[in-house]
Amino acid sequence: MENIMVCVTGQMQCKRLLSYALDLQKDKEQEVYLVHVSVTENKNFTDSMDALEYLYDQAVKNGASLSVLKPKTTILDTLVDFIKKNHVVSVVMGETREAISENSMIERLKKKAKESDMEIEIHIVKK
Repeated sequence: MENIMVCVTGQMQCKRLLSYALDLQKDKEQEVYLVHVSVTENKNFTDSMDALEYLYDQAVKNGASLSVLKPKTTILDTLVDFIKKNHVVSVVMGETREAISENSMIERLKKKAKESDMEIEIHIVKK
């Protein structure tokens, strides 16, 4: 099955990105994964739990699966590994906040996909 991955960092953007992914979904057999890579030890555990609960609620309300990943190496390698293991063909991401776009996760993922012969389509959702 060709699945969809929605990359989220901030909780409030997930509605917009998830809505876009659901519009891409061809049928209900196609899985939509809401993916968050947790990279920092959040000192405010309550805020972190609230954010995860919000992401979980949005996933459940929309028939998606939530995956919170801890990177073993880099965020990029973690996303690529998830894409390969879960047969992802479409990746939905928000616009980059990087000052230099070549350094953005979007560009690094595009480059890695090309180098790895992964056939994925990356959809950038504007604010």
